[in-house]
Formats: sequence, C-alpha cells, structure tokens
Amino acid sequence: MFGRIRILAFLLLLCNAYIIKAQSAGFNNTFLILSLNGAANAYYDLNATTANIDFNNLNLGSFNPAYNTLVLKGGEHNVWKCGGCDLTSTRLNYRIYPTASAGGGFSQMNLPYSSGWNNGCGGQDQIWSVTSNSINILSGLSPGTYFLEVYSDATTTCSGGTVFASNAGANYKASFTVQSDFISLHIPFIKDMGPYLNEEAFGKMKKGMFIVHTARGGVI
Repeated sequence: MFGRIRILAFLLLLCNAYIIKAQSAGFNNTFLILSLNGAANAYYDLNATTANIDFNNLNLGSFNPAYNTLVLKGGEHNVWKCGGCDLTSTRLNYRIYPTASAGGGFSQMNLPYSSGWNNGCGGQDQIWSVTSNSINILSGLSPGTYFLEVYSDATTTCSGGTVFASNAGANYKASFTVQSDFISLHIPFIKDMGPYLNEEAFGKMKKGMFIVHTARGGVI
C-alpha cells in the first residue's frame, strides 16, 4: 500500500516538473555589439561565457569625440521557449551616465527575430538580433568618466509576462572616458564655490590640453 503511494507521489512530481518546463521561456546567452573607432563589430559577453570579452566591469578606454568613435551597433539574444509558452519580442535596454551619478532612465533597442530551431521540450531555441544600428555613445558628452549600463528583457506568454537577463538585477556595466583638446571657461566667479579648476582637476587632464579662460581669475 505504502509502496503504491510512493510511486504515485513520484509520478505526480514528474508531471509537475514537465508542466513547469512545458510552460517556460528564458535567455540562454546575451551579447552586446559595439564598434570602436570604426573597427568591425565586436561581440561582448553579457549573460554568456564564451571566447568573447566580458563586458561587465570592462574599461572600454579613452575617447576624444573629435577623433574617436564608440558606436552601439546592437545585440544578440539566444533564447529558449518550451511547450505552451511563446516568446514574442526582446529588447536591449541601455543608459549612459557619469560614474559619479546614479544614472537616469533606460533607452530601449528592439532586437527582432532572426532564426530558430526545434529543441527537446516541444518548443524552440531562437536567435533575436540586430547588428546595424549606429547609436553614437559619445554624442553630447562632456569630458569625464562614464558608465554604459545594459540589460535584456523579453515578452512571454508565461513566467509573469516578462523574463530578464540582468545579472541578478545588478545589470552589466562598462566604463569609458571622454577626453577633449580644449576647455573654454565663460562663467562668473562665486567666492564660496571656486576655484572650479584646481590642482586635482588639472591632474586628471591629458597632456597638451588647451584652456581658453575668459572668466574671472578666481575660477582657476
């Protein structure tokens, strides 16, 4: 009698596991695609462990917008869906902000469906990707150090309607520095706030920097 009960309990557990798997979807791997200084597209690992460079905690380098480029070309999402669940759209979310600040809202890039093949759970493994965008990361940025922060999400018909690849909520962040050849000062001097450029600020500037100073003497 007890043996039959144990067998039935085991079969129920197997059925529940199958149902959960049959109604699930998520990310296998996610990648960010950048072009640095006009070079070919480079893939960076986000939610992935491949031969690509890991994006998280990476220093992308220093860029002078007059000579250099840092372009967000797109991303790739390798996803899975099983049984009765469908995955209908995916997005790469990104924002750019100074490392000393908390950051603002995210912009979204839609990654369309690219290809798919049957998997072993009555669904598909799929690739959603875009590689041809030309988002200038350096546009409008003043000299300083910044974060490029990203995460991925997808709309599904199960799992609460949305699944994420977000580094357990911490997202993926790389830093970069914006440099300039010139700084032009056209501001009033306020005694309690100045100087605006001190020894520490000059120590962070690159060699050969030009300063056009048309403000009051106490600004520097």
